[in-house]
Amino acid sequence: MKNQKSLKSTGKKWSALHHEVWRTLNSHLPAQRKNSKFLLCVSGGSDSVALFHIMKDLPIKIEVFHAHHGPGDNLRFRDTAQNFVKQICEQEKIPFHGTKSRTEMKSENDFRKFRISFLKEWNQKHLDHIIVMAHHTQDLLETRMMRLIRGTGPQGLQSMKIWKAPVFRPFLEMDRKKLKDFLKERNLDWCEDPTNKNTHYFRNWMRYRWLPILEKARPGGLKRLSASLENLSATGAVASQTMPNKSDIKRSDYITLNQKDQIQHLALLLKSQGMTQFTSGQLKEVQKRLDNLNGRLIFKAAGALWTVNAQRILVERI
Repeated sequence: MKNQKSLKSTGKKWSALHHEVWRTLNSHLPAQRKNSKFLLCVSGGSDSVALFHIMKDLPIKIEVFHAHHGPGDNLRFRDTAQNFVKQICEQEKIPFHGTKSRTEMKSENDFRKFRISFLKEWNQKHLDHIIVMAHHTQDLLETRMMRLIRGTGPQGLQSMKIWKAPVFRPFLEMDRKKLKDFLKERNLDWCEDPTNKNTHYFRNWMRYRWLPILEKARPGGLKRLSASLENLSATGAVASQTMPNKSDIKRSDYITLNQKDQIQHLALLLKSQGMTQFTSGQLKEVQKRLDNLNGRLIFKAAGALWTVNAQRILVERI
């Protein structure tokens, strides 16, 4: 296998996290994009540094982008982080691309707009590149909660996806602790931004005050909240799409889709029969049965009767 060849040539042992990211890459990226170059967004923080050390070991071509947020009270750290990212790129002989703001920015929104502006311009010039970000499950939960607080419906909860061209987020279904553990196990350094725990920023207030209080009051509550928001997001995605009133799909078409799109198509099949009371867990169970198909299969799931053979996937309301 290609990844095994890479391991022998580098002499490096893949961790469970390496394998998980490699599986995510292969299951979500279209076949024609897997030979693209990957531009990693690396701030110097733990999440993006974990991304750097994972992706550099994969049999892919990578480059690195770092955004320096310019002058301000946190200038010393920003200089330190930029130099740190440059240094690890030089050590690994990986191309480094940076941008620095000439004016002072004071809000999270300013920082975000600055980064996005560079990445949009980059994407216009490098259409063959895939932009890789280190967002994880906690980032997704916080983003969705912020959107709810500002006012949104199920469609507004869709926000980030593992793959939405040209952006790839391989950590999006992973817990942040897993990334920190990887760095600690390998004695890898990163830069800790002193403003990360400044609760003047709303996201930080949510991360370090509100959500921990919720978890303490209701252990396991954050995991259930994330699952509920994911279900609402899936419902919004289905509601935003239309599908002819047909009850089947060619199996040859289905198996060419990535895992996320397969789930979406299964949801649309149910919707076409007037069914909306189903969960993402039920859809994943249907997907699992289809993956293990051997001959003809008939089963009940998500309130429907499924009939599957080598040619078609048929759904009927019970």
